[in-house]
Amino acid sequence: MRRLLIFLISSLLLGLFILGGCDFLNHDIEGPERGNVPPVVQFVNIPVEKAKFMSDTTIYWYGTDVDGFIVQFRYAVVEEEIVGSDPDAYIAGTPDSLIPWVNLDVQLDDPQTNARITMSADISDPVRTYVASYVFLQAVDNLGSKSAVVYKLFYKNNHFPNTSITSRDANDPYVNTVTIGGVLDGVTISWSAEDPIDYPRDPPPFQFQWRFYGPYDSLQMMELDSICVGSVFVDIYGDFYLMGDTFMSLGDPDTFYDTTQVPPQIDSIVVDTSWIKVDTLGRNNPYGSWNDFLYLDSLQEYSYLNKLVDSSYDPLTDDIWVYDQNTHIYDVYRNETIDTTSQYYFLMWCQARDDSKVPDPVPAFNWVSVIEPRFERTAIIIDATSYKTNTSGFFNWPVFPNKPYDNSTEPIVKRVLGQMIDDWAGAGSFDFETFPEDILYSFPDGTRCRIQYKKYFASHNYYPISKLTKCDNYGISAVSLRDILKHKILIVVKDNPGGELIMDTAIMLSVLDGLNAGMSAWSMVRSPFQGYVYVDTVTWQDVPTSYMEYFGVINMRFSGWQGAINDITQDENGTYINAGTRIEDFVGAIPLLESSDFIDLPHLAVDTNLLEDRYLWVDGSGFNQYDYRCPDPDNPPGEVLIGALPEVGYVRKSLLAEARYLYESKYGNEPAFLEEYCGRKVGIWEKANGSVVGITYNTGLFRTAHFSFSLLPLEEENAQQCFNNVMDWLSVQPFIQTGKMAPAMVTPKVDVQKLRDITEDLHLKKKQGLLRSYGEQ
Repeated sequence: MRRLLIFLISSLLLGLFILGGCDFLNHDIEGPERGNVPPVVQFVNIPVEKAKFMSDTTIYWYGTDVDGFIVQFRYAVVEEEIVGSDPDAYIAGTPDSLIPWVNLDVQLDDPQTNARITMSADISDPVRTYVASYVFLQAVDNLGSKSAVVYKLFYKNNHFPNTSITSRDANDPYVNTVTIGGVLDGVTISWSAEDPIDYPRDPPPFQFQWRFYGPYDSLQMMELDSICVGSVFVDIYGDFYLMGDTFMSLGDPDTFYDTTQVPPQIDSIVVDTSWIKVDTLGRNNPYGSWNDFLYLDSLQEYSYLNKLVDSSYDPLTDDIWVYDQNTHIYDVYRNETIDTTSQYYFLMWCQARDDSKVPDPVPAFNWVSVIEPRFERTAIIIDATSYKTNTSGFFNWPVFPNKPYDNSTEPIVKRVLGQMIDDWAGAGSFDFETFPEDILYSFPDGTRCRIQYKKYFASHNYYPISKLTKCDNYGISAVSLRDILKHKILIVVKDNPGGELIMDTAIMLSVLDGLNAGMSAWSMVRSPFQGYVYVDTVTWQDVPTSYMEYFGVINMRFSGWQGAINDITQDENGTYINAGTRIEDFVGAIPLLESSDFIDLPHLAVDTNLLEDRYLWVDGSGFNQYDYRCPDPDNPPGEVLIGALPEVGYVRKSLLAEARYLYESKYGNEPAFLEEYCGRKVGIWEKANGSVVGITYNTGLFRTAHFSFSLLPLEEENAQQCFNNVMDWLSVQPFIQTGKMAPAMVTPKVDVQKLRDITEDLHLKKKQGLLRSYGEQ
C-alpha cells in the first residue's frame, strides 16, 4: 500500500512539471535587493556616564557586524563647550574632517576594543574645576559601512605635576665644549616630572620647556637671586601666597544629594571655614608647600641679567614644548669674549606639563658652573707623593721641607721638574716664586683642614696634594679643575713606595676631566696602587679602570720591599727574619728605539749622588733594622748603601700603548740575590730586567705617558733630553679646543662612551659625597 501511495504522488509531481514546461525553472525572484547591514557599537557599562576622573582613563567598548566584520573603530574627544546641548546635532552638523577622530585599525591579534582617552582640564583652575568632554565612538565594517555614533559624557579635573632638574652641583663645574664629537658632552642636564596624585603609577609622558641663562659672576648671581627669586606658599589648588598673606581653609563639609538631577548629583556645602596666615605654616602641612620661585618676568626687566644662552624653543615648529628629558648645551660662552681660563655660573630653568597640558606652577631651577678653558700656561705638577712628618710606615720619599728632616726652601720635586719645564719651554714657563705654607681651617665639628698654599684657590704650577688632610670632604680641593685647565700638560708624580695614588678623589677626577678636554698627562709613579706587599706574595695587580683607560696600563707588578721591612715574623730564637730585607735593583732604563711613533729617547742611569741628595734616607729601629748607608766614622753618615731606586715595578701595557723604556737591573738577567752590605741582607726577588717600565698612549683624543719611576735620581743631562722629547710628543694636542672636532686624520682609537661613563660615575660619587680624600691614607 505504501509503495502504491509513493508512486501516485511522484506521478502527480511529474505531471505538473511537464505542464509547466521550462518557464518554471526560469521564474525570477521578485522584491528589493538585500544591502550591507551597518555594524553596531556600544560602550561597556564601566566607566559610567558622567564619571569624574583625575587622570586619563581607559574606555572600553564592543562592536558587532551581522553580515561581515569590523575593520576599524574610531573615537573623538570633544569638550562639552564645543559640542553644545545636543550631541546628535553636533555630529550631524559638523563635517567629518572637523571632528578630531582617532582611528584604530583592527588586527587579528588586537581587536582594538579600548583606548586610553586623553581629556582636557581647566588650565587656569585645574583642581577645583571639572571640564566636561564627550567621547564619541563609531565602528566601520569591511565594506565601508559606518555604525551610528554613540557617545558618553565624562568629567575631568587635574593636579599639577612637579618638575625636577638633575645636574652637577655648582661646586662641581662642567667644562665648556664647543661642539659634539669628543669625550666632553657639553653641559649635560636632565629633568623629570611626577604627578603622584593623578598618577601614583604609570605616569604618562610629560612635556617640558627649559631655558638656560648666563654667564654670571658670583656678585651677579647673588643680585639675580635677590631680584628674581622669592619664597612663595602654593596651596593644593595652585594659588600663590606671600609672607603675610592669609588664605581660607575649608573645614569638614556636609554631603547632600540634589534629587532634582537625574541621576542625583552629589554635592557639598561648607560648614566651617578657617583663615590661616601662611607665615604660621611649616614645611609639613596639609594645605600646600613652600617653594623658591623664579620670577622670569622680573629677569626680563633687567637687560644686563637677562642673558639667555639656549632654550627648548624650536623655530621650525614654533613650539617651546618638548618630550626630551635631557639636553647637551654646547658653546655656552658664545656671547662672551674670554681670554683666560674662567669659571662662571649659569641658571637652568625647566617647567613640566602633564597630559592635560596643565603646567607645574612652580618650575624648577638651579645653578651650575662652567669653566671656559684657555690652556694659557705650560705645565702643572700634581705631586701625590705621600709626605709624612715621621717615618712610621713610610720610607724613601723625595726631600720636602718638613723639619727636622730637611732645611731646604722648597720641595725637590718642584725645583727639579720645574727647572726641566723651564729648560724645555723657555725661561718663565714655570712659577718658582710661590712656596706652599700652612693655612689651617677649623670647622664646627672640630675637624681641621690644612692647605699648603699662601692663598686659598691660588693658581700655581705645583701642588703637593698629599699634604692635605680631609679638605676634600668639605669642598676644599687641593687643586681646582679651573686651575688645571689653565695648563696644556699635566705631570702627576707619586715618588715613594708607601701610600696610594687614589684615583677616585676630586683631584684625580679633575686630572681625568683635563684629559677629556684634550690636555696631555705624564704619570711618574712608584708603587702607585700597592703598598705593604710582602716579598713572597708578589703578584700582578690590576689597576683602577680609570687609570687603565686613560694611561694604557693593564696591570702592574711590585717588589714588595715596603712590606718586607715591616714584616715582624720571628724565628724560634725571636729574631726578626726579614729585618733589614731590602730589594733595590733599579739602576736605569733602556730605551726602545723601534716603534710606530718614534721618540728619540736616551739611556737613563741612576746617579747615586742625586739618589742620596734628592731622597730622604732615615735609619730604622726595632724590627725595622734597615740601613740606608754604610756607616763611616770618618765621614758620617757614610755612602749610599746600594745605589739603586727601590720599589720600581713594571707593567703590562694595552694593545694601543707603545713601550718606550725597559727595566735595567743591577743584577742583569739574574734575579736579585742575597748579598751582605754593612752586615745587612738584600732580599731575593724574581728577575725584572727587560720588563716594561715606560710607555706612551695616544688615544687620538689625548696623549699620556706612564713611567714606573721618576726622573729625580737619574743623570741630569739624559734626564733632561728624555723630558724634552716626551714633552714634545705630549704637546701634539689636536683636541685641546674642548670639544672642537679633531682633524680628519686623527681618529679616536678608544671607546669614547666608556671614558664618559668613567668620569660621569665619579662625578655622581662626588655629588653623593662618596669620593675619597688623600687624608684617608
